[in-house]
This record gives sequence, structure tokens and C-alpha cells, in this order.
Amino acid sequence: MIIYLIFLFLAIFISLFVLYVLSKNDFILLRKGITLLNVFNITFISLFFAFISGRVFYILDNFDPRMLDVLNFFHILKYPGFSVLEGFIGGLLVLFFKRYSEARLRVADILTLSFFSTYYFFVISSFDFGKLWIVKMPLLIFLLVMYFLLLNSHKNYKLRDGSIALVIIALISLVGFIDKGIIFNKNILELHSVSQVISIILFIVSFILIIFNQRVIGRRRR
Repeated sequence: MIIYLIFLFLAIFISLFVLYVLSKNDFILLRKGITLLNVFNITFISLFFAFISGRVFYILDNFDPRMLDVLNFFHILKYPGFSVLEGFIGGLLVLFFKRYSEARLRVADILTLSFFSTYYFFVISSFDFGKLWIVKMPLLIFLLVMYFLLLNSHKNYKLRDGSIALVIIALISLVGFIDKGIIFNKNILELHSVSQVISIILFIVSFILIIFNQRVIGRRRR
């Protein structure tokens, strides 16, 4: 558990450092008057909501009456467990509050890119590499390749604001679908948890929204 926490805090530290680098001189944020302090304020509020939503959906997936107690809910060391996809969604929803409306899609891209390292840590720690590791290892490599491609796209403004966040949500949904065992350990036609259903829905919705954001909104801005 101690080693796990050390690597978790290291992943969070890396995420915050990436957040700092991506936000410091971002042209769009500067143009909108959003400071580095604003970004970090939004980030810590998002982390709180991400924790709440991630824990709530973990409880729905793995119902344990003991975790309904408020103290146990927050005692993640004694009662570990977190639903990553729902955590990401809960954190991003904060950006749609009115006070954060300025450049929220750009901020969403930056947040998802920044906390990808934390997400990657969760993926590695949750995978059972004893089963079909020959399939799961390429999946981890694929995630890294996609991350650096998205990072390059963000740096060179190749995708419209919001599309990077949608791609990352789609990737997390896909991995969540696999990680829950539908493909590897269960009947693919059966659903065994709330998170599996949400993963499928979000993957489809994200894919549709990416096309809409790139084509429809892109045409309107020309």
C-alpha cells in the first residue's frame, strides 16, 4: 500500500507539473484573461468533484454497505476503490459552471492531457497482467502513443478546442470497457456493472461529438 501511494502521489505531481507547463503560456488562455492561478483553482475544485463522482460510481459497481458511512467514504486507505472514467467526467463537469465558461473547452483539453499520467497509473495498477498480457501490453503502448500525438496536436492547435478532451474520454471509456472484463474474461454480450454501460455510452457519444466539433462547429467558425 505504501509503494502504491508513493507512485500515486508521484503521478499526481507529474500531472500538476504538466498542467503548469501547458497553462503557463497558453495563447488562448492568455487572450481570455485566464491566469495560471485561475487554472489551478479550477483544477483543485475539479479534483474534489472527481473524487466524489469516482467514489460514488465505485460504490454502485461494488456495493459495500460500509462505504455508505461518510467517514468510510472518504477513508480511501481503509476502503480503497475509485471509478476513473466517472471521476474524469465529474471533474470536467465543473468547467460548465457559469463562472468557468470562458475557454472551458481549452481548459478541458489541458486538464485531461495533464492528468493522463495519473490515469495511466490507475490503468497499470488495475490490470491483471497474468491474463492475456500479450494483448494488454500493446494497449498500454497504444495509450502512450495516442497521448503524445494528442500532446503534439494541442501544442500546434491541430484540433479544435474540446476535441482532445473528447478523444481522451473515448480512450478511457474503451479501456474501462476492456478492464471490466467484458472482452477478456466475460461474455461480450453481457454487461456486469454500471461502469460498463457508462463506458459504452460515453465512447459512442464522444465519437459523435468529436465529429460534430471538428466538422459542424469548424464550418461555423470559418
